[in-house]
Amino acid sequence: DPLGIPGRRILRDGELEVFARRLTEGHAVLLLNRGQEPAELRVTAAELGLAKQALEARDLWTGQGRSITNGVISARVEGHGVAMLRVSL
Repeated sequence: DPLGIPGRRILRDGELEVFARRLTEGHAVLLLNRGQEPAELRVTAAELGLAKQALEARDLWTGQGRSITNGVISARVEGHGVAMLRVSL
């Protein structure tokens, strides 16, 4: 991304972490599960510094859209796995 802004950790809960960075068109969000078991990771639009209305998320590995309900972005992440999303208005 031309902005070159580094990501920052915005959430840490035991073995679960969420990182985010601003892009020229939206935000990149990384959901990291350092644990052995699958886990549901969530981050709110407010934690990303975004209004919750009309957000769209796309999984960068599969290209599929992700649902955002009430401003909450979530994904099931396998143990020692990661989900990377692009969030835009």
